[in-house]
Amino acid sequence: MSVCVFGSLNLDIVIRVEEIPRPGETIFGNSVTHHTGGKGANQAIAAARLGATTRMFGKVGSDEAGRRLLSALKSDGVDCTGIAIDNLSPSGKAYILVSQRGENVIVVSSGANSHATADSNFIGDVFLCQFESPRAALNTFLKSSASRNSTRLLNAAPAIPAWRDLLAHCDVLIVNQHELAAYTDLNSKTPDNTELLAKAAAHLLCGDCKAVIVTLGEQGALLVEPDSIRLAPARKTHVVDTTGAGDCFCGALAAGIDRGLSLFEALSDATLAASLSVERHGAAASMPTALELKQLYASLN
Repeated sequence: MSVCVFGSLNLDIVIRVEEIPRPGETIFGNSVTHHTGGKGANQAIAAARLGATTRMFGKVGSDEAGRRLLSALKSDGVDCTGIAIDNLSPSGKAYILVSQRGENVIVVSSGANSHATADSNFIGDVFLCQFESPRAALNTFLKSSASRNSTRLLNAAPAIPAWRDLLAHCDVLIVNQHELAAYTDLNSKTPDNTELLAKAAAHLLCGDCKAVIVTLGEQGALLVEPDSIRLAPARKTHVVDTTGAGDCFCGALAAGIDRGLSLFEALSDATLAASLSVERHGAAASMPTALELKQLYASLN
């Protein structure tokens, strides 16, 4: 059993601020730190730390940032043989502002990620990708014979409405409330309403897509299938930094499915794992281990 992740790898440059600035406002930051990031890398590390044999596919530059990203992934046990080196483009970078309340604003410079291709020999029982890679590569990844014989998870983030047709080429679609609104006629400012969210998500159950998961932050996560709607509530926690929480959820979901859990059981695992990640700073650095998740379950019982 194994998880195959195709996606982005970024060096995160994180600046701590008192408040997120308004347009035109200049503020002073409290500190600057560098971390492993990119949705693909974050999700691969999350899956690996939770015990899944994980392979990562993507592209980095032949620079210090690229070497740092590869080293970090390998230190968490991620197989990096599928990550290509781009000698012409720099590694991707994300510039992240994090407020005292844990809110964040992110600007991504994709760099080598923009040139990632899906021409590798993908192997895995669970395939996972996001929308930070080129459309053509994602199309190949989702429609490959290897992926069609596995469970395909698509985290359609960031929201790109023009790529909506790709949503039908996965088994499980993962979006947050804002992304759900971007792909449907749901008003993004609609108050949290399970019935309205489920109705909107049901419109995305087409093609190969058998289930839609809507992550709701502190409210938990909603699983919408053709014949059922179920909510996995979130654990109350002290939020320090929400950066990477969604990626933690996706990687944990993949790891849970890979070890044989039902979709709802894996979703519950992912919700708890994400609750641990927001209690820490950073993206990849905040991903919990299998032991930490086990200890959390023990404390709740």
